[in-house]
Amino acid sequence: MRSEFSPGEFRALFEEQTIVLRLKDDGDKSKLLGMQVDMKYH
Repeated sequence: MRSEFSPGEFRALFEEQTIVLRLKDDGDKSKLLGMQVDMKYH
């Protein structure tokens, strides 16, 4: 996405102050729902 924005626009959208929640996969607390969700796809 970096190529789609000017450097100033990219910083304004993605600098650390604008990040509300960083989702990771290192444990249940850092996932979107705060827990493991088992999606049983067929």
